[in-house]
Amino acid sequence: MQIRNPTPDEAPVLCDLLARSFHKPGNSFEELRERFQRTLEVSFNPSLDRVIEMEGRLVARVGILDRRMHYEGATLRVGAICGVCTDPAFRGRGLLRRLLEDATGFLRERAFDVSLLFGEPAYYGGSGWRTLSAFNLSTSFPLREGPIPRVRAFGPQRDGAFLARIHRQLSARLTGPFLRSDADWRAWVPLRLERGLHRIHVVEDGDAPAGYFVLRQDGPVCELGWDPQRPGALGTLVRGIFAAVPARPLTFTFFLPELFDLLSDLSQAPSFDAMRSGAFALQKGAQYCGLFHLLSEKPGEPTTEAFNERLRRDGYVFWDLDHF
Repeated sequence: MQIRNPTPDEAPVLCDLLARSFHKPGNSFEELRERFQRTLEVSFNPSLDRVIEMEGRLVARVGILDRRMHYEGATLRVGAICGVCTDPAFRGRGLLRRLLEDATGFLRERAFDVSLLFGEPAYYGGSGWRTLSAFNLSTSFPLREGPIPRVRAFGPQRDGAFLARIHRQLSARLTGPFLRSDADWRAWVPLRLERGLHRIHVVEDGDAPAGYFVLRQDGPVCELGWDPQRPGALGTLVRGIFAAVPARPLTFTFFLPELFDLLSDLSQAPSFDAMRSGAFALQKGAQYCGLFHLLSEKPGEPTTEAFNERLRRDGYVFWDLDHF
């Protein structure tokens, strides 16, 4: 058995391994393989991925993406673990556990600060990753009457520079969001949109955009941004969201204090009859936000558990379009 980096020309082999590992009866193997091929075209970095070779073939893989995360006014280097898989014919031998242990040391040697993955806590907890929970926000209140702004579909050529600017400005003052490079806006974001799991909408104030929001296929708002240079832009954005998303409660997969305060200010008090027929709430909720592994743990330094608690206390935000 050999643990190593894959070579650049082994991308097609990795596509086959991923498709075999994740294929389910009744689904198209070729369509699944094409999806992984498109993903690897955007994200494959053979100098970071780790694989196990046995009997002359690749049988297990841990994908690693090099990301930067906003953290308390600075940035941390994050090893984002993705595409973790084992060939079905080689399962039950503890290969992934060995590969994850290797990945931890590999990332530490290359000066990554933390590692992040999304998976089953019961499985990855034994390898050092610990669950992070953070807050979300939901409301079942209607808004007070007010002007309804125009909401339209995002156009990459028309809106790309605007979204990149306000995303950068908002994310830089939060804890958790990834930095998005120009390459991410050109390749990673379109890849996420191609899968049909997200839709981006732009809210206009007059003839100019005030902000944008991203809807996840299953309903919640999973990202937003507004123009800080336009007075009242957040209020315009919220009214646009309420007009475009009629379902209640309306859920946001993150918590922003200014959004909570604005929803409080704009909420319309329900009538007595309405309160008798249904509950109304504006509230924080808890949600799973992945598993972190602090790679610089040393005697006297914070543990992963302490790091996660600090992220939660600081209002950790993860934008779903950055999912890996």
